[in-house]
Amino acid sequence: MSFTADTKNEITHGRVGKPCCKAAEVAGFVRARGSVVLRGGEAADCVLILTTDNSSVARYIKTLLSERFGASASLGVGKSGFGKNNRVYKLRILPEKGVERVLEEADVLPGLFSGATDERIYGKKCCRKAYLKGLF
Repeated sequence: MSFTADTKNEITHGRVGKPCCKAAEVAGFVRARGSVVLRGGEAADCVLILTTDNSSVARYIKTLLSERFGASASLGVGKSGFGKNNRVYKLRILPEKGVERVLEEADVLPGLFSGATDERIYGKKCCRKAYLKGLF
């Protein structure tokens, strides 16, 4: 395994305890590896798609989404066409599965639904660390 894969696997074994830090970690991951797809042109009818090439990361983020936001993400596996391990893991959260709450509370689309502020995510040192962890 590569150094990056080893590091990501190690990161996913340490659980985040505080709800605020879980939101910050998800926010970092969404900003680094997420796509918001509008269905039908309305902001409230969107899908969040998160991609990673690491199965441990996919399971870890799926668990965080469920624990912190009550969101249910479907997990799919596809091929990326890059590198030795050409698998890509996609988490998909639909509107009826909690995407709105994730986007609001993780401050991914601030103000889109209710005017979330980034101070909730980045105001504390512990949350800033969790955000950086999510970016990686």
